[in-house]
Amino acid sequence: MDTFERITEKMTSIIAIGLSVFTIYTALFGIIKFQRHVHVALILVIVSLKFPFFKGDISHIKRVIEANIKIFMSSLAIAATIWGMIRWEPLTYMPYPNTVDIIFCVILLIIILESARRTVGFIMPTLAILSLGYAYWGDYFPGEFFHKAFSISRIAYELYPGEGGFYSTPIGVCATFIILFIIFGSFLSVSGGTDIFIKIANSIAGRYSGGPAKVAVIASAMMGMISGSAVANVATTGQITIPLMKRVGFHPNTAGAIESIASTGGQLTPPIMGATAFIIADITGISYIRLCYYAAVPAALFYFSLLLSVHYYAKILGIKGLDGSQIPKFFPSLLKGIHLSVPIIVLVMLLVSRYSIMMSVVWSLVALIVLSMTSSATRLNIRKIFKALELGSVNMVTLSTACACAGIIISVVNLTGIGFKLSYSLIEISGGNPFVVLLLVMIVSIVLSMGLPPIACYIILVILVGPALEEVGFTKIAGHMFIFYFVVLSVITPPYCIGSYTAAAISGGDPFKTGFIAMKYGLYSYVLPFVFIYFPQLLLQGSAVENIAMITKAVFSIFCFESASEGFLLVKLKIIERLLLFAACALIYSSNYLVMILPISILAWIVINQIHKRKGLPDAAAA
Repeated sequence: MDTFERITEKMTSIIAIGLSVFTIYTALFGIIKFQRHVHVALILVIVSLKFPFFKGDISHIKRVIEANIKIFMSSLAIAATIWGMIRWEPLTYMPYPNTVDIIFCVILLIIILESARRTVGFIMPTLAILSLGYAYWGDYFPGEFFHKAFSISRIAYELYPGEGGFYSTPIGVCATFIILFIIFGSFLSVSGGTDIFIKIANSIAGRYSGGPAKVAVIASAMMGMISGSAVANVATTGQITIPLMKRVGFHPNTAGAIESIASTGGQLTPPIMGATAFIIADITGISYIRLCYYAAVPAALFYFSLLLSVHYYAKILGIKGLDGSQIPKFFPSLLKGIHLSVPIIVLVMLLVSRYSIMMSVVWSLVALIVLSMTSSATRLNIRKIFKALELGSVNMVTLSTACACAGIIISVVNLTGIGFKLSYSLIEISGGNPFVVLLLVMIVSIVLSMGLPPIACYIILVILVGPALEEVGFTKIAGHMFIFYFVVLSVITPPYCIGSYTAAAISGGDPFKTGFIAMKYGLYSYVLPFVFIYFPQLLLQGSAVENIAMITKAVFSIFCFESASEGFLLVKLKIIERLLLFAACALIYSSNYLVMILPISILAWIVINQIHKRKGLPDAAAA
């Protein structure tokens, strides 16, 4: 590492720590007018310094070019931001950008597109460029997609320097709420929270059939609630759970698949939900706490289905749990880590008590730092605190650059009205059939989310196809959750399946096979959005009695579905039994009580039949 690289590494650390400190300071003492501008500028500088322009081993000449690009990009990002801060108020009263405004807008646009290319790939900046082309050459488009073309000056005014475009709502949420939760998760991780969660999960499930796989599911759920990133969840919990699964007999591809689908569920689980919860709350106008309330039951059903799937698979292969010597005691493990659960409880209690999100996270962070000092295993010294602060900002880079890029697309959609045009086309193609609309939205969500961060893909899809779901009669929150679920599932869906790639790197398995196996274990997660969009009681949008009745039906349905999918209940199932269980999992949702008796009867008959079969088998065969 040469001198310049060492300097840039130190500078990146200082800027990242500075961004975290700035965010915590403004959370305590009030958001400043230019909060979004400062956030974007510092994020762009971090990208310029940390993410290389050239990939792999490079020559001396390219190193010199790289060094100049880093300095040039960083300087221009700061200069364009400062100019925007100076010109924001004048342009509010006189909305006609001058030549210098347009030049700085173009400079910042190029830097944002390049930063997005480095962090999230070509797809996001390409979509942004295409949207700008549509805004400028809209008069060349045929039919309903025709619009009066907008000038460069008009487009520049939409993008820069106010609270639209580069600094739109997604960036506003990133710069205030999301980054604080990411910092909180970084502190929890650095303090050793991941290891403690795994030990607790191990003490709960480690001794049962397929124990390490169930440990992976429980630990990933616990860590995913806070980390907000499926890939980060795989990289942390997977380092421990995947080798454990391989040790008791799981194939490397299977071990990686279970960890990747379990970690993906963390993005669907309150309170953070992959940091998208705040964006959904802002777009829908639903309070953050209310949104967490709506999302709780689907997340629980997701993990219930995954635990059943893992359990039946382990039973079929006869995979036992861990030895007693490998399983930590529950209460000692809980006592060792209970002080780290207190900040999470504090966070939830403050949010429920209607304290502001920012203040709730800051005081929970203070509680975490103080309580970590009570144990030598979790104690946060100055070095660890600086590491957590740096990690918090660095983990925001991908999200913030994607949201800045998404802001460009949002501005064009608002300017041209293409979102309503696309929704109208979607309804026209489907013939107004709600189920066909859902299928089309599902396909678009999975395809578009290949190569895009879930949060950025969600923003784009909601503004483009979200209105179509409301138009055919689905509630707003159910429609948004439907899109969000399928966007998140891209993390395990081949060919993108970045979560499966990460898990395969740890397990030594094949990434594609890992992805397809993860889809198999998460099969019900592709069905779940269709269930809760048709039965919003699963989002707790009915009366207490209606909600409880629908949750009971969902649990019954999942039990039948997973048994049928894996081909096991108490012993292996015959084909006819599996088909009957698939029928039962659908029929249970009928509102006709006479029809509902049929699936209950099917399950009862199969269970009785299985009990008789099990009695006639030796223990090993039954297992």
